[in-house]
Amino acid sequence: MKNLSKRFVLNLFCELSLVIFGAYLVIPVRSFAAQNINIYDYMFPASITQVWATGRPVFADQKELAKINKEYGDAYRVKEGAYIFTAPDRLEYKAKAAGIEGSLISTNSTNTIIVQTGFVKKEIKTDISKDITKRNTLFSLGLLPANYLETVRASYDGTDAVQGVQCEVFTLRYLSDPPNSNRRWKVWIDPVKRYVVQKQIWNMENEKREKVVYLNPQMVVNNFWVPTKAECFNPEGHLAGIVQYVNIRVK
Repeated sequence: MKNLSKRFVLNLFCELSLVIFGAYLVIPVRSFAAQNINIYDYMFPASITQVWATGRPVFADQKELAKINKEYGDAYRVKEGAYIFTAPDRLEYKAKAAGIEGSLISTNSTNTIIVQTGFVKKEIKTDISKDITKRNTLFSLGLLPANYLETVRASYDGTDAVQGVQCEVFTLRYLSDPPNSNRRWKVWIDPVKRYVVQKQIWNMENEKREKVVYLNPQMVVNNFWVPTKAECFNPEGHLAGIVQYVNIRVK
């Protein structure tokens, strides 16, 4: 187990690029002045209480992934991971790699990592209740859950066409960061299917990091759309990894 670390298991989420699912809370309406655009109109529907999905990395260029950060490629070494979300805020991710079974159970207040190799089992529980930046949510699957949106301030940037979709564009920053923080996310949202078509991430040094493009949305139920493919590009704009999402179902 010497090569196993908390960072390794967390990185199985791929951005976490594979992380999913969050909670549903009553959120006050926030509108954007003259544009009258409300990012909460695109929030993940509160009527859905459970989600299941499988993520399968289908392409990984470890050299290009390393340009995001040195551990980023670990997530792509897993053949597939199972995701289970249960409302209001519990998500579980399970995966196997190199004979190690790992899972991350995440809520708004705790992250619990469970790792098992043979008969040896280790559990690490972390209190994240005072650090909103540590939440793992649906955002990494290209969706906008309430428990992610309540952690950020959003500024409306207008419209832009990407991937053949006329999108509403927002810049997001953590509420715990300064209003002009360099750490930010620009998101392009399909206003009809209500998923993130593309997101670009900057770090604290104002450097562009990964860009993720979400493709091939599938309507799962009642006009609820989930992307079934995520392409990850490194800071140089090179395609570094692709994940497909299959076996998606909800209730």
